[in-house]
Amino acid sequence: MEYHYGPRSVAVGNFNNDNDKRLDLVVANHAVDSISVFLDYNDGSFASHIAYPTGSYSAPYMVALGDFNNNDQIDIAVAYFGTNSIGIFVEFGNGSFANETIISTGSSHPIWIHIADLNNDTHIDIVTANYGTDSISIFYGYGNGRFSNSI
Repeated sequence: MEYHYGPRSVAVGNFNNDNDKRLDLVVANHAVDSISVFLDYNDGSFASHIAYPTGSYSAPYMVALGDFNNNDQIDIAVAYFGTNSIGIFVEFGNGSFANETIISTGSSHPIWIHIADLNNDTHIDIVTANYGTDSISIFYGYGNGRFSNSI
């Protein structure tokens, strides 16, 4: 599939809950400051992408998936290299997403993002590897789509 928007990373999940296990794609578009969601037609082809802007100079670097607000929908976390932040897109359940919530990573440029329950409280947490500060950031999830400041 040709794709001319500076793809930096991709993640796979069932965003529109079509109950047939069709897997959809989300792509971090580094060159055009957006992410794109492609919904699967179940035959190996995908619908035209739905773009979600990530802000000027955000330079999305990596996407990761998790249920951040405990509603059984797959949400998207995006590492923004250009604006030293993470964007959280909460899913509505039909393949569309709410406007993003931004979490600052301070002076660190996040280049890698991982999702896990790090403190065993049943809420999903976010970890980033950061360029320029030789550091990692940990954001503990509250289970409602919100996260702590960086630890």
